[in-house]
Amino acid sequence: MNFTDEFLRAMGECKNLNLNAVSHVAALVIISRDDRGAILANIARSLKISPAAMTGLADTLIRMGLAKRAHEENLDRRAIRLAITSAGRDAIQIILTPKKQTHEPTK
Repeated sequence: MNFTDEFLRAMGECKNLNLNAVSHVAALVIISRDDRGAILANIARSLKISPAAMTGLADTLIRMGLAKRAHEENLDRRAIRLAITSAGRDAIQIILTPKKQTHEPTK
């Protein structure tokens, strides 16, 4: 499977999961890197979006059951951490795992 086919397959999986924005997938990948998740302001900075836009993005992921908010005692109370849920991990796995070819390539 070439890159274009794989990319289109991944975008199809995103659509099936109702993840209609690349920023949703990117945020899930960022928060999946650490079991504790990531701080909203840091995710926003990584995605080059405003904190307000990040709040809306986080609300969407939470509403979909793909992420959850978590406050951390050692941080400023205003610093909110977004952590991935098991459903979010499943979504990332579906989107990012290449599918095996089902037919022999033509020669």
